[in-house]
Amino acid sequence: SARNVPQTAKGLSPDAFGGLENVIYLAVGARVCLTNNIWKAAGLNNGAGGTVVDIVFGAQDPALPLFVVLEMDVYNGPPFLPDRPRTVAVAPL
Repeated sequence: SARNVPQTAKGLSPDAFGGLENVIYLAVGARVCLTNNIWKAAGLNNGAGGTVVDIVFGAQDPALPLFVVLEMDVYNGPPFLPDRPRTVAVAPL
């Protein structure tokens, strides 16, 4: 679940936030598609596909991931995991 600030944001439509849903369900192995341009030169652009490799949680808020590790279909930047060259870490917006 998202952390809504201000609290009234919880009742607004995803259209008010560029299509960002209040709750998203992820699992290791799930296919995902980026909806924003993060780093176009490396291939992390709107519409780029990938697979969830790991979901990393912190101790402060175990309900909200610190970041998600994706293995992208196409990626030419530095790898997050040295043995998997197309991996990137993506933090919640």
